[in-house]
Amino acid sequence: MRQTNTTYSGAWLAMKTGVEPRVIEARRRAGELLGIPADEGVDFLYPVWQFDETGEPLPGIARIVQAARQAGLDDRGVYDLLERRDGMTGSGRLFDSVREGRPERALDAIRAGRSR
Repeated sequence: MRQTNTTYSGAWLAMKTGVEPRVIEARRRAGELLGIPADEGVDFLYPVWQFDETGEPLPGIARIVQAARQAGLDDRGVYDLLERRDGMTGSGRLFDSVREGRPERALDAIRAGRSR
């Protein structure tokens, strides 16, 4: 994945939140943050939509990441799932429901995928 205006690098996120980059990495490994390997393979990129305006993860992000990992999805798979359209006719994405405080929509999609 390439860095875009819809992702934060680990270093930038650490600077924004005032913590060491190793803290961001530890949170990613623990399933508290969604991080996708950068194309260069050195850093991880963090989708902007998982954070509030201060750089803290939205409520439900850890539950989503952990549920997806338990279902056998890697972080790239979680990202791809949350980027999908939410429903047949709407233009919204699953991550929009998370931003709106409805992480259950994403959790339901993870559960539905696991039962296939």
